[in-house]
Amino acid sequence: MKQQVKRVILLMLVMVFMLSMGAQAAVVRGLICYGGPIDDQGFNLMAYEGMKKAVKSYAPTLYIDTFVNKKADKLVAGDITLLSNKENFVIGLGDVYLPIFAKIAPKMPNTKFIVIDGDRDMKLANLLCIKFNDQEVGFLAGVAAGASTKSKNIGFIGGYKNLRANQDLLTGYKKGADYVNPAVKVQSDFVGSFTDPAKMTKKALQMYNRHADVIFQAAGKSGLGLFTAAAKVKKLAIGCDTDQSALVPFAERPYILTSVVKRIDSVVFTAIGSVVNGGFTPGLQTEDCSTGGVSYVDNAGNKAVLARAQAQLLDVNAKLTLKALQI
Repeated sequence: MKQQVKRVILLMLVMVFMLSMGAQAAVVRGLICYGGPIDDQGFNLMAYEGMKKAVKSYAPTLYIDTFVNKKADKLVAGDITLLSNKENFVIGLGDVYLPIFAKIAPKMPNTKFIVIDGDRDMKLANLLCIKFNDQEVGFLAGVAAGASTKSKNIGFIGGYKNLRANQDLLTGYKKGADYVNPAVKVQSDFVGSFTDPAKMTKKALQMYNRHADVIFQAAGKSGLGLFTAAAKVKKLAIGCDTDQSALVPFAERPYILTSVVKRIDSVVFTAIGSVVNGGFTPGLQTEDCSTGGVSYVDNAGNKAVLARAQAQLLDVNAKLTLKALQI
């Protein structure tokens, strides 16, 4: 009798172990859709780093494919439907994916859809939009520029004029500059590309020649051309999305006032984890200074050049973190 009981217990343990191994072995498949080149030295690259961290952390059960959208805003729902038929989740980088995902998500209820930089709650059970408060991002850049300018003339150069994120960044930039110095004039322009640094250099030189002494760029890989221009005329530049001083030649680094950072890597990693762990929550999620999703670069490399703006930046960052400042 005792021997039979032992056998039953042993069999139960084996079954539990097998079930546990089966659960661990469940494969989660994902697709990340990039709105332009992965190696853009900014937004897409940060997302890629978050994806790599997730694949490593959840190995060997997580597989992620990538799709690079070369059609800009001409991408259609059919392109994504064909790609995502067998995926557990699909992430779109950029608000261009919001109308596409909103259209196909109801037809694919078993797939989770996530839009990074999506700005609305679409009230769908399988769609999450994660919005960075781009006005806060722009506001920090505007405070840095407004407090550092000597000519009271600063500039903004974005990727595309019709992108909501670019317009929010510009609005915040103007508000930040006005917050520290209402006399500051803000020029603005757009490259019309996320992959043309030479065109950015040309536009930036024209803006510097119109007396701007600080320019903030938000144009993906095109933005790297700003730092070339800044070094050429020995004026200041502000990067976007990641610490861009680490991405440029050493000779250009002294002219980078700061970079305003969106922690896209952390957001992508956490979003993937929510699907893998069964904690996916649809709706709208906002990332800002209070969540740690938005910040600015302040380190030994830019300490001296940032000195004029540091006190005001610290004050503004603290107020935004505590939600004591409305912009």
